[in-house]
Amino acid sequence: MNSSTRAPQAENVQGGGSSSATTDRHALSSYSALISQKKLDPKFAQPLGTRAFAISRNGEFRPRGDAREFILSRLGASDSGDSTASYEIYLAALDCRNAGSPGELQSARLLANQSDQQSALRSSERRLQECSSLLKDSNLSPPGKWLLKAAMQGSVEAMLLYAADTESAFGGSASAIQNPEAVIEWKQNSVSFLNTAASQGSVDALVALGRANTNGIIVEKNPTEAYAYYLAAKKAMPSAFSDKLLGRYKNELSPTQQQAAISRADAIYKGCCQ
Repeated sequence: MNSSTRAPQAENVQGGGSSSATTDRHALSSYSALISQKKLDPKFAQPLGTRAFAISRNGEFRPRGDAREFILSRLGASDSGDSTASYEIYLAALDCRNAGSPGELQSARLLANQSDQQSALRSSERRLQECSSLLKDSNLSPPGKWLLKAAMQGSVEAMLLYAADTESAFGGSASAIQNPEAVIEWKQNSVSFLNTAASQGSVDALVALGRANTNGIIVEKNPTEAYAYYLAAKKAMPSAFSDKLLGRYKNELSPTQQQAAISRADAIYKGCCQ
């Protein structure tokens, strides 16, 4: 990556500002607006009130058939700014990168049921055949270019996955030592994307920001901030965390930190989901 691909810095999720500006921002960032702007696919999103939502995607990453032909069929929409089309291309390219890989074959062999093993291996073989033409096309096949494009176009799913799919984003741990600048840029982009997704109502982004503050990879560890994001996520979606799990995070904080986290969580929730 080069500096020209860096995402613009997103505004932190917090309250404040004039009421009219807040109303306008909320209207533009509502669940329905994200769908109409092709930044969110309603087939995989669960609305949680007017603004908040959670994403759940199951099943195959792409339709069956020639993967390259599928990507070509979505290329025009992607080039016209449809971020969901760009994300679909990323998923297809990712599926082809994974098809027949040693890790995938090993996972198939570890399945307890022999019929499940055989089914998984057959699926891997089929997908590898469907991907043969795409894998020969070095312009279309790299998943990372499509993931970054989709995220910069505003795909909420892409913004979430960019922070998680380090292999696509900068080559993973194998490339981290050789290209530390790419890792720095990935961290900056990840924080920006997650903040943007959270401000638009993504509960998944709230959870991801909580984890980021817990593990200290893309931001410095901050248990108080982590707990605040977890509280905000649970307020938007009660099933996001159990009371027992939240209690564990709470018990790591002093009473003063707990109160600060509660206040911060209220501001996060008002900024993203109310």
